[in-house]
Amino acid sequence: MRKTLTVIAIAMFTMGLFLAGSLNARAAYVEGSGAGGGIGGYNPSAEAVCSGVNAGAGGAGCGNGDSTLASVAEKVVNIFSWIVGIVAVAVIILGGFWFITSSGDPQKVTRAKNAIIYSIVGLIVVALAQIIVRFVVSWVG
Repeated sequence: MRKTLTVIAIAMFTMGLFLAGSLNARAAYVEGSGAGGGIGGYNPSAEAVCSGVNAGAGGAGCGNGDSTLASVAEKVVNIFSWIVGIVAVAVIILGGFWFITSSGDPQKVTRAKNAIIYSIVGLIVVALAQIIVRFVVSWVG
């Protein structure tokens, strides 16, 4: 059990490094006037920060007012897809580890195969959910 937890921790750490490296973070810095409560005189206005975020993120920054039901549904499905995708990859890695360490025991091999198969099925379901939500949003909106 301890080996399994170690493998899961290493897999999650590796995925975290991958995700952190793949994020394209852009910061919006605006020179402050030196007056006011900013740290070291840094006190940007909300409009300046949002315009910088909007320019860096292709217009999808803060406060664009797009809070329709369709956009909220898309955002929820996207977040859910990321979470399920990360968990599915972790379970596939764990299933592979179980398969390698099964030593030919039929019960362990079956457990490993089921973990991998169910993870792939979960990924397919999430992909279909993405397709269905995008279709409904484009059809309605």
